[in-house]
Order: sequence, then C-alpha cells, then structure tokens
Amino acid sequence: MILKQLKDKTALPLFYVGPDIEEGPLPAVLYLALSAAESLLQDPFNQSVVQLRKSPIRVFSVDLPFHGKDLDSKTALQHWAHAFAQGEDIVSHFLLRLEETLSHLFALKVVKNNNLAVMGLSRGGFLVNHLAARMPEITNIVSYAPLTQISAGKDFEFLSLCPILESLNLHHLKESLCIKKQKIYIGNRDVRVGTDFCYTWFRSLVEAAYEHHLRSPHIELFIRPSIGHQGHGTSKESFEEGAAWLTKQILT
Repeated sequence: MILKQLKDKTALPLFYVGPDIEEGPLPAVLYLALSAAESLLQDPFNQSVVQLRKSPIRVFSVDLPFHGKDLDSKTALQHWAHAFAQGEDIVSHFLLRLEETLSHLFALKVVKNNNLAVMGLSRGGFLVNHLAARMPEITNIVSYAPLTQISAGKDFEFLSLCPILESLNLHHLKESLCIKKQKIYIGNRDVRVGTDFCYTWFRSLVEAAYEHHLRSPHIELFIRPSIGHQGHGTSKESFEEGAAWLTKQILT
C-alpha cells in the first residue's frame, strides 16, 4: 500500500491509503492507532486496514499527539502525562483539530454520504470514541483493546487526582455513544488498559441504551484470550473480524 497525503491544508495533516481523492466519493474509515504511517502501513497495527482495502474504501489517519516522524510511539503516553501534569488538556485540543480536519474532508465531498466509520486501537480506540461522541456523522465504531479509563492508565498513575484526566474517561460519553453501532475487542487479562475497565464501560453503554428505549442495542463486546505484552495484543482474527463488520456497515 502507498501512503498518500490530502493535498488540501487541514488543521491536522491527513493521510490515507486507497483510491486517489480525485476519483470521487467513496466509503471511508478513519483509523487511529499511533502515527498515521504506523497505523496504515505497519504490521500488525495495520492488519484491519489490509482487510478494509479488499473493498473500494479509503482509510484515513492522522498522527496522534507526540507521534510521528522521528518520534518514539513507546514514550508518547509519557509525554501525554507530563502535558496533563502541566494543566494542558492535549486530548480535547487534538480532538478539536481533528474535528475541523474531518469537517473539511466532508466539504470536499469525497466521503460517500458523509458516512465516516471509525476504528481505533488502544489509545486510538479512546480517541475515536471521543470523536464519535462529538460528530453525528459517525455511527459505526470498532474499538480494539481500547483505553477507556485514562485516569487509571499506568502512564498516568502519578496523576491520580487530576480532574482533567477524570473528565476524559469514556463513561462520561455513554449518552452520546449508546446510540451508535459498536464492536469492542479486549483480551481477557489486559493489564495495560484494564479488561475490567473496558467491561464496565461496555455495560454502561448497554444500560444507557436501555434507558433510551433501545432494547437490542448494537453494541457488542468480544473478550478473547490475551496475547502479547501485558495481555494488550490484538489477534489477526480480531483485526480482520472487526474490519469485515465495518466494511459491511459502510457498503450497504
């Protein structure tokens, strides 16, 4: 696959794989994991992207905060934590710029029916859920091993009483997210983002949906055997299954 960049200047540099923008509107997915290049091109992070590209779909991405060329993704969350310690809400700032970027993308009329699906891995899963809560155009979400309670993340332990962090936990978004269609994948002993935190968030979504009179909410949680460091890995099967479901949603 070839990494391309949107020629228009946007609030955040927007990268993609798939047919050229000049070919007109197509179904689209935004995928967030690490840097745009790592998310879209680097195995195993891009295994869901490979699955999506079997269909006429463009997959977009951006560099997450403190990710990108010449930056080490392994230390990025430490930089997040230090920014929060200084009172800087880098997540909300990033989301505002990302929302502006996607609004410009919609204005170009290259996303078919303005129906943009989102997919995120770990910290990317955390961010795409925040984004989906802000944007009604986003109705389909796939979350792989998502960070759900950022205030309890291992990189943020020294900020346990930080009000900014607590306000960003995903359970605050349950009213906006419970009406979306979502598949969530997590390992059965993920000690990086917390299997229990993910399950509790999932239950809050389902209960909120029930309160909205949605008796069969399209919110599914798959707990699979943990793999990888700290049980935080995602299997090729899960990546492909989530992408195949997302493909079906946006092509029908």
